[in-house]
Amino acid sequence: LIIVSVSDLSSIRIPDCNDIWAPGFDGIVECEQGSLYVNSGGSVWEFGNVGDSLSKINSDYEKRTNNPLGLDKKETSYYAVIPKIWAFDNKKCSITQWTADKNDWKEVKVYDAVVLCEWINKSPSVAAWLFEKIYEGEHLDFTTASKAWEMFSRKTEPPFSTSLFINGRDNKKRDFYNLLCENEIIKVKSKTSMDSFGFCLASIMASDDLKNSVIVVNDVNTYKKVSEVCKNKIILLKPIEIESFIEGNKTIMCYNNGATVIEPDIFLEPLKKKEYLSALKDMQINENELEDYYYHTHGELFALVRKIPRLSNQYTPKWSSDVDVKLLYPLLFLRNIDIKNEADKHLCEMLTEEKFERLLSKYDDFCKLDDSPIKRIENIYSIVSYEETWNVLSPDVEGSEIKKL
Repeated sequence: LIIVSVSDLSSIRIPDCNDIWAPGFDGIVECEQGSLYVNSGGSVWEFGNVGDSLSKINSDYEKRTNNPLGLDKKETSYYAVIPKIWAFDNKKCSITQWTADKNDWKEVKVYDAVVLCEWINKSPSVAAWLFEKIYEGEHLDFTTASKAWEMFSRKTEPPFSTSLFINGRDNKKRDFYNLLCENEIIKVKSKTSMDSFGFCLASIMASDDLKNSVIVVNDVNTYKKVSEVCKNKIILLKPIEIESFIEGNKTIMCYNNGATVIEPDIFLEPLKKKEYLSALKDMQINENELEDYYYHTHGELFALVRKIPRLSNQYTPKWSSDVDVKLLYPLLFLRNIDIKNEADKHLCEMLTEEKFERLLSKYDDFCKLDDSPIKRIENIYSIVSYEETWNVLSPDVEGSEIKKL
């Protein structure tokens, strides 16, 4: 807590674990500016965890005041810390009463469980560490928003820019902030869950208050555990399926177009080409390559993740193992089809030897995938990444598909 709360910490000595037998003060801290919980200059800390905390505090104070071990008491703050609520433990004497006549040091402060809880709530990284200690041995998967963005953005190298998710979406971002003030549950939906999750993370990272307070949870069990312990927090759920929401916190859920029964609070339209190219430029993609990237990805995030150099083999598209993947051959050969065009319809049936209605049904199924190989704009179906689809299908020049073509 001290380390994360003081930006100009010059020295800290607090023996722990097997070293708590070490003689001297339980803690010695030096800093120039200080913070809400740590005074500037030098300070000494005594920790007590015994049945009679008042006796322990009195004993420590008397011992350290009589023998400050060479420190100048008038230039040093004294802290007494107990893991209990003082009002319950010392009913006859309040903290204010106890500290009223303690004038031997620069300042004397008592931190009980109430102060410690306030301090922990203001320090998300420490709260996360403490939470892991409490549930040690259980698999819990959560992190701060800042850490989540760091891991999420590294799906590519160079990493995602926040503009890849918020370019041209100022109104949606403003709606997102307003909903966080008003709603217990916020549902965000986009074509892919990568986009909806990225939008939420990027919007959170654009707010100093949110990026240091939102908890990102990656699985259902952790969501339940976090909800048991934390109240009045904002939880961003990684795209997962949950049976029900848990009251007590604000919960942000991310969906893709496959979640047809979900009515979102925020629906995200795909970035326009100009916005997408601008975001790629923010990622330090060479300006001469921007159009090529768009040509090979059509603005699709999953295609981009596989297209970025050095990571092109990191992911294999899930649709590549679909039993009907060969129904993509018409799009591979024709690049796009117009479902109202009789010539396109006839060509598709000749290339697949399937009824056109069956083909459209499968294409609709593909479009519902998070990582879809095709996209639909009004009556037109088109391939997302021609290069990638060709590699997956790998048509044999002597094979039946080429002969049909």
